[in-house]
Order: sequence, then C-alpha cells, then structure tokens
Amino acid sequence: MTTPPMGLTFNETLTGGWQQGQTEPAKGAIEGAHTPLSIHNVITIDDLDRFEASPQHVAQLAVTLDFAPWGEGLVGRGGTFNLFATPDDAHVKEMIYRFTFDHDEKPHYFEGRKFIHDGSSLAQLLFESTHLFSRIYEGTDASGPVVGAGVIHIGVLGTIALVRSMRVTHAQSALDEAKALTSFGEFFLGELWHSYRAHR
Repeated sequence: MTTPPMGLTFNETLTGGWQQGQTEPAKGAIEGAHTPLSIHNVITIDDLDRFEASPQHVAQLAVTLDFAPWGEGLVGRGGTFNLFATPDDAHVKEMIYRFTFDHDEKPHYFEGRKFIHDGSSLAQLLFESTHLFSRIYEGTDASGPVVGAGVIHIGVLGTIALVRSMRVTHAQSALDEAKALTSFGEFFLGELWHSYRAHR
C-alpha cells in the first residue's frame, strides 16, 4: 500500500477594521476601526513536498467570517491560500486568501493579499507578513462591484496560537513529524530572509 505524502494543517485568525462602501483597504481599516471583520481559517496542505516545490504554493482554505453588521459564522466555500506566490512583479511575493460566501442570500467573494517586498527591513517584513489588505465583491469573483474593504491582521498572540495549532498529517513517526515541521519552517523563514536580503 502506498504511503500518502505528509501534509500540514494549521489554524489562523485575522481581525481588523473594515468598512462597507469603501474600496481602498487602508482607508477602510481607519474608517471601520469600530466595525472589525474577522476570518477564522483552517489551512490544509495535502502534500508538503509538492507545496514547497510549486511556484504558487497553493493550499486549501476552510474559513468562517464574522462581521457584526452581517452576522457571525458565515461559511466560506472553495477557499484557497497561496503562500509566497509570485505575481507579475518579480520583487514582490504575495500571500493570497480567496473564498466565496453568502450574505443576504447573495454570493460574495473575499480576496485578501499580504505583500512581501524585496529589500524590506525586518520591521517592514513583520508588518507585511501579518497584515492582509482585503476587499469583498458582489458575486463569485473580483469582477463584481466592491462592497467594502479593510486591513485585517494577526497579532503576537495569534501567531503563537497558529504555531501551536500546527499538525503534520500522515507522519509515520515522531521523527517524520519533526522533519516536516522543520522543512516548513525553513521554507517560510527562508522566503522572508530572501526578501530581506534582496537588493541590499
């Protein structure tokens, strides 16, 4: 019997100011400071080796969304997460969160991006890797009208909780599990280090 590849799952919660009617995330974060939006994520990597080797680093995203004017526990569908994807600009990597959900009996589409710039300082990298610039659109993709925007983020305690939630799937031993966690950690920190060192 073929042994399935080792994978990884972890939980993440991001929260921040979000404003209906705003199209620019930075402005929405300020205007919506008293109406925070949260997403609660379970990220699943089925095959860790394939994930790390792929240029777009795509994982599954299971998510629920809380926003007081709309309600709590809105369930996302078809969610995907890209870690350090490479867009057209070769000097920027992106972490991309995408999913659809229903509000007011209509489909809506969430898209959020973290932008990791080459040559950023360590302080900038910390900000860039923890702040998600997000918009929600009417419909099932980003072609619909924007219904709101904001910036949601994960803090220190949330990052600690994320690391503690990490679980290796299909590990055959404690050594395999340790190797998988080490591999993912080296991949993640290595990408940040590459961005920090670039153009210095």
